[in-house]
Amino acid sequence: SGQVSLFSDEEEEVTSGIKLPQVSEMPLEQLLIFEKELLGFYLHEPPYLAKLQKLANYVSLKLTDLSDDHIGAEVVVGGVITGIKKVLTKKTASEMAFIKISDGSKELEVVVFPRVFEENRGFLERDQVVLLSGRIDKREEDLSLVVNKIDLFEERNVVEIYVPQGADVSTLQTVNRTLRGFPGEIPVVLLLPGKDSGVKRMNLPFSISPDPNLEQEIKKILGEESFRRL
Repeated sequence: SGQVSLFSDEEEEVTSGIKLPQVSEMPLEQLLIFEKELLGFYLHEPPYLAKLQKLANYVSLKLTDLSDDHIGAEVVVGGVITGIKKVLTKKTASEMAFIKISDGSKELEVVVFPRVFEENRGFLERDQVVLLSGRIDKREEDLSLVVNKIDLFEERNVVEIYVPQGADVSTLQTVNRTLRGFPGEIPVVLLLPGKDSGVKRMNLPFSISPDPNLEQEIKKILGEESFRRL
């Protein structure tokens, strides 16, 4: 405070001989790295938060919606990697991994066997946001995902298929077969008539190619307003 003696009432000006240089603010990316390394958590907004908020358009189920009813089902889920444990298989000594993912509300263990792990090991790190396709399993008391495909999440376009009121089961089966005939990388969402004139969104567990021929086929089945690219 500039006071020379702890017990003196006299104030004498004391100047420091150390002058700190004027420097620009550190880039946010570097601040985030230092925060996580030094504190173990982020003071600023986590870099993956924006991606997590967009995942709902690309998954077939949220992690909070998973239950024993889904055991054996093929699903598409997503989240940020919060932990990864690499192990060697007993039979061939091949490397595989057990990964923990979180979508911000719930965690899920993901089992990545050697082939899938080798294909994707370059980006399987903490804080990476991923989309995973696989089969729901149960290990002891907890649900897990045995993964067969992993993608580093990047926001892509989405195709919405509007299903009009009165469409029957056979029509939906035809739509399903038609969509599966054009495999690709674009997520597809069915918009189904709901209660009180509302619309229910159903994210399908596969991706498509928004081929013009596919668009024509869907419009023939469901009508001119049924196919929309976002």
